[in-house]
Amino acid sequence: MKRFAKFASACVAAAAFAFAPYAGAQVLQQVPSDAVVVIKINKLKPVSDRIAAFAQKLGIAAFQPALNDPLGALKAKGKITAGLDENGEAAFVIMNGPKQKGQPPLIALVPVTDYKAFVGNFADAKTTGEVTTFTGDGKQPAYVANWGKYAAVTGQPDLLSKKPTAMFQAAGLTGKELAEKDIVAYFNFKGSRDKMLPEIKKAKEGFMRDFESNYKKQASPPRRAGQAGAAPAPAAAPDPAAMKYMPVVRSLMGRFFDVAEQVVNDADGATWGISITDEGIKSTGLADFTAGSQSAKTVAEFKGTNEPLLAGLPASKYLFTAGAKSGNSAATAKLVDLFFAPAHQQAVALGADGKALTDYVAALKQYIAASNSFSAGMLVPKGQLGQEAIFQMIKSRRFAA
Repeated sequence: MKRFAKFASACVAAAAFAFAPYAGAQVLQQVPSDAVVVIKINKLKPVSDRIAAFAQKLGIAAFQPALNDPLGALKAKGKITAGLDENGEAAFVIMNGPKQKGQPPLIALVPVTDYKAFVGNFADAKTTGEVTTFTGDGKQPAYVANWGKYAAVTGQPDLLSKKPTAMFQAAGLTGKELAEKDIVAYFNFKGSRDKMLPEIKKAKEGFMRDFESNYKKQASPPRRAGQAGAAPAPAAAPDPAAMKYMPVVRSLMGRFFDVAEQVVNDADGATWGISITDEGIKSTGLADFTAGSQSAKTVAEFKGTNEPLLAGLPASKYLFTAGAKSGNSAATAKLVDLFFAPAHQQAVALGADGKALTDYVAALKQYIAASNSFSAGMLVPKGQLGQEAIFQMIKSRRFAA
């Protein structure tokens, strides 16, 4: 199992820096429709070459030699000498199911030119029916089956009991991202709501229970020490002056989970895509919302822009940059208002004691409504290590006249 884990982790690491032109979406034809998360990699060999070039350009390869040829290092570590399709797509799929014996419901779809030759890389491979078992260098077994032009590798044999019949599909902009980006993580809300919504509810209940318990402890005076041999003094009741803010804090903390639940209910899918160009790493996040849903109506109020997002940053060398332009500051302020609404209501109910929060929300909305764009960058240090700050940030925000 360690060999499979090394293979999977190395592929994921490679994917994080990958770039290769798109030439079809064959791997998605093997992904079940109810997959929770799909991480798709475009073409292993071009990805490896891009990683190597990027690592050499940054000087990383000098102290991480494996980055000079990531795919070659991966094959050597996994003792893979035959059957791998170096120009094929690959994917890691988190299925809609429970863990088994500590193993997550994960399937790695590895492109192969010759499935039998690929399985032959593992000396202890044993085949029963259509599933082959091997351990490689690990103690836990891994299981592999032939799915089209792919070797489906997993730690849960039940996931290979039958090939999927209802195949994964992504439409709209998220589908375009999967087709064009070099490495894309796709979150399949539409096909896995039945699993995600109960997990969000469970996480919210657990978090709020623990949070309120810790809040009460922080609001309580320290417990007095009892006399030697006597039972410790009982814990003092929480300070009423602190506890009166609990409804406000509870509303604010719970809002994060409420938003997550709404997104899962309203979105069909979301992607996070990465590619590398000569200019550096570029990433894009997108979401497709169901037409007519509340989230779709909210997002529709925002407008795209063709204007540069890094306006305001001086010409220099940067380790990373980021920029944003809302296209509708009023819509952004409205979004802030919706988020803080439950906590704001609780703060209003406190009267003068809640005025600080209501004033803060009002000021935040005013600030956002007046803001047009934002840009930030982390500069490349020019001085010697120890003589100049490593982290040097520049931020710029533009406001309406």
